[in-house]
Formats: sequence, structure tokens, C-alpha cells
Amino acid sequence: MKQICIVVICMLWVFCIKAEQNVYGSCVLFDGEQHKEGKGFALPRGISKYEVSGIKPFEGEKHLFFDLRFEQGWTGCGWNWASWDYLSKKIVDIKNFKTLELYISVSPCSINDITFQLTSKNISGEPDFFGRKVSIFPMIKKRDKYTHISIPIDKLEGFSLDSEKVWGFNIGVFAGKSSSAGNCRIYIDNIELIP
Repeated sequence: MKQICIVVICMLWVFCIKAEQNVYGSCVLFDGEQHKEGKGFALPRGISKYEVSGIKPFEGEKHLFFDLRFEQGWTGCGWNWASWDYLSKKIVDIKNFKTLELYISVSPCSINDITFQLTSKNISGEPDFFGRKVSIFPMIKKRDKYTHISIPIDKLEGFSLDSEKVWGFNIGVFAGKSSSAGNCRIYIDNIELIP
């Protein structure tokens, strides 16, 4: 009888561990189909633009498209999957995830670096809180083709980011101080947090 109780307890223990591991599945932030709501921006305002477009998706119907114009060697863009709504249920706690993964395609353009940075809500009405910037430019294998990017969450945390209230990302594109004109097109699809 004692052996049966030990076996049952061991089986329950293994079952509980497995159940706990499956509580946190992946979290899709954008896929162009079921998860395409949100708001974006492109800088400098007035000359750069963004849209949820069907021109060149990685898969599915839509992707994020940023048509960026350089000003003094820099341009940038971002996406907020909660649409900057402080009460949104789409705000994510990233502490139980290991990586953020996405597919990105960058048009051939003269650039030195591309950085990726998470943002979290700031209910005081001030600008968003920001995580650390991670250079993703070395990860992009071919221009004008989608590349799978995987960024460890611990590389994105820090600075002023509130890991329990993440709601968007920023991308910075740098062409160097000598390049003050031109444009760069960025396509992003299938953004997902992986446990």
C-alpha cells in the first residue's frame, strides 16, 4: 500500500510540473490575421509612414510596413499592439518568456545599424518606458528576404522597462552622419513571445 501511495504521489508531482510548464504558451503579438490590431508610427513624422499592409507578407494576409526617410542619418518606427490603451488586455507580462521572435525584411539601403527596443506603459501620461536597445542588424542575413530573428528577453529588459506592462516596440535605423537623405523599407511579420 505504501508503494502504491509513493507511485501515485510521484505521478501527481510529474503531472503538476508538466501542467505548470504548459501554463505559459507562446504569445502572438502580431500575425497579420487574428492579431493585427494596434497602432504604429514612423519618424520623422510627415515624411515617413507605416501601415498594416498586404503588399509583401511573410505568410498570411498582412504585415507591418514602414516606409522610412532618413533625416540626419537616422529614422525610426514602432508598433504598439495595445494601441496605447492603458486598460488594454493586450498589455503583456514578459517575465515568463525566454525570447521574442519575429520575421523582418529590409530593402537594400545604405545603413550601419538597426536596433530593436521594447516599450511599456507609463500611466503618468509621460512617454513610454523603454528597455535596452539590441542591435538586430547583424542577424539580418539577406536584404529583401525575410529573416527569422530571435532575441533573448533578458537582453531587452532593463533601463526603465516595466516587464509586467509591455505593449510595444521601437526600431531605430542608422545610416551614419554622412547620409542625410534616402529611404529604407522595413517589413515585419509574425511577432511572438516564446516561453
